[in-house]
Amino acid sequence: MSPENHIVVESYRKKLGQMFSAEDLNVEPVVKEILIPISWRFQAVYGEGNSAASLASLKDFLTKTGRNVKPVELTALFLKTSVHDELLAPSVSDSMCSEDKSMEFIIWHDFTHGFAHSLTTLLIAGEDEEGKNEMLQGAIEDLSLDRAKLSRKNIVELTQYWTRFETEATGLLSEDPTGTKILEVFRGIMEAEKGNPQFFGHFIPEFVIAGVDLAKDLHRVVYPQAASLYN
Repeated sequence: MSPENHIVVESYRKKLGQMFSAEDLNVEPVVKEILIPISWRFQAVYGEGNSAASLASLKDFLTKTGRNVKPVELTALFLKTSVHDELLAPSVSDSMCSEDKSMEFIIWHDFTHGFAHSLTTLLIAGEDEEGKNEMLQGAIEDLSLDRAKLSRKNIVELTQYWTRFETEATGLLSEDPTGTKILEVFRGIMEAEKGNPQFFGHFIPEFVIAGVDLAKDLHRVVYPQAASLYN
């Protein structure tokens, strides 16, 4: 998604956040009947060795460009260039930005947001500076767009937040090089803050957390395939 489209999408989500709340949406059935089956579909597509060839190609490409990534970084970059980009494809985002699909847009946006930030937590813990900086900047931009009239001080605070999280995530990656623990901790933070409107703003927590769960599920089936390339 281009920066221009990104701004349009985030501005539209903010507008809808002023019009609809979680009470207007039948949240639990949406998660069970729509979002969890989406996770099952992606797991079927990318699991059972189905991603091995694409992972190998991506690893070779990154190596040729001087980026010697670890399995956890390869997994996150693969999910970003496959699942994440599919969720954000112009054909999808453009069709969602219409008044007759307001509810669908909220579900899609918040679900994708949770998934994207889960990938950020994996990449900022790694040593691949290009991937780290790309996702870090994207996270800061997303957070900036989520709040109205951010001052320079707010932007600095957001940057400091992700810098602190980078330090914590790096420590977690040292304990568990697979990245599983990072995602578990990140998911725990989301769950603990579910009742905090200041943390989630106009986002629907359950949809964001469903996106985090998608990242966890896909990491579980893709990481072993990535790790096998290093044996």
